[in-house]
Amino acid sequence: MTNVDFRKLFAAFRDHGLTGYLVLDIMTNNGIEEGTLLFSGGDVIGAEYDYVANGKVFRGDEALSFVMNACMGDGRFDVVQITAEEFISTREGNRECVMKYKPTDAEVMGMLPDTFSEQRLEEKAVKVAPVAIAKGTVSREEVLKKYNITHPDQKMLDKLLEGIAES
Repeated sequence: MTNVDFRKLFAAFRDHGLTGYLVLDIMTNNGIEEGTLLFSGGDVIGAEYDYVANGKVFRGDEALSFVMNACMGDGRFDVVQITAEEFISTREGNRECVMKYKPTDAEVMGMLPDTFSEQRLEEKAVKVAPVAIAKGTVSREEVLKKYNITHPDQKMLDKLLEGIAES
């Protein structure tokens, strides 16, 4: 993703009035991390960041800066446009991810760093209570479905499964 100009991409989302979401997966020194941004009419209205290695999940306002940081990481992203009905269902089903304060375009752009900072993420993550992770066997198919992966990179998938099994 380092070749993607997210400032231009987010401006295009705004110009085209994107209603949908952006999901990104990055590979860090601690494993895979996942970020999601929810858009309504081109505006960012929701965020979630899953810091898998430490079992931490950030939602809403707090997650936004983590997702923006992750945009500069090494990984993949998908953008999905959804209908108004799908948007309502998505928003209602993920209320804890909807931000209390809708950031301006300038604020969103200002949160995009020049480079990814793993240290910043680790410092902030220790302040959040751990999220319970169910132990047990997780199948390849469950992981692919959860992360909406249609063309898996086998090494990345093996690393993700390994991280889940150790939890």
